[in-house]
Formats: sequence, structure tokens, C-alpha cells
Amino acid sequence: MKIKFFEIVVFLFLTQLSIAQVSYSTSQLQVFVTIYMDAKESKSIHAFEMILKDKLEEYNISFARYREIFQANISGTKVDLSTNEVAFFNGIQEANDKIKSESSEVISKLCSTKSIDYEIYLKIHDTYKTDIKFQRSLKPYFDQYLKTKK
Repeated sequence: MKIKFFEIVVFLFLTQLSIAQVSYSTSQLQVFVTIYMDAKESKSIHAFEMILKDKLEEYNISFARYREIFQANISGTKVDLSTNEVAFFNGIQEANDKIKSESSEVISKLCSTKSIDYEIYLKIHDTYKTDIKFQRSLKPYFDQYLKTKK
């Protein structure tokens, strides 16, 4: 009886393990890496820094004051913000949301260009962000991408 129960438990475990493992084709992984890297290149590296600088000037907030507020936020201490500073942070949030939206659109267009479903790209990306083994398994694809870009 115990042996039969053990066999059933092992069978269920292996079945669950096989269902939990998602595999992607070689072409899907190569396209993912291409889109991922192309999207990184299309973004302005300093986009957020430039927006931050412009917003600081627009709302007449010094960088020292911004750093003070930022440090207080990190340490968890409360800082009283003026209405100008509240408007500044709201503007920064809106700009950040706009950057994310534009990034999403770029990735969506790249997915349609490269003939991969956007949802599959997002699933691969989520796995890439959370699974170190999966990240390491993509190294050959990144190496190949970098060789073709030289």
C-alpha cells in the first residue's frame, strides 16, 4: 500500500514539474534576444536623466533639495513637500509612465516585425527577469547577437 501511494505521489510530482516547465523554441529565444537588445538600443540612455533635469528647472527645485528628498525617502523619514515639489514628483511620475508606454509600443512593433507574439515575448521576459538559470541559458543567444552587431 505504501509503495503504491509513493508511486502516485512521485507520478503527480513529475507531472506537475513537467507542466510547470515552459519551453521556448530556439527561434523564439533568438527573436526575444534581438527584440530585447534592439529595444534597449532604441531607448535614449539618458532619457530619464534629461527629463529629471528639465523638470527640476521647470519647477525651480535645486538638485540638492531633490537629493535631500530622495535620501529621506530611502531612509524612511518624512519630509514636508511644498506644492511645487508635489507637482514636480507628479510630473516625474507622468513622464516615467510615458516612457514605459513608449517602450511598450516599441517592443510591440518589434514583435510584429519579427513575427513573435507580444504575449510570448512578455512571458519570456518575465522568466528572464526572475530565473537566473534561464538568463544563463540565453548567453549563447546574446553572444550571437553581439557578434552580428560588430
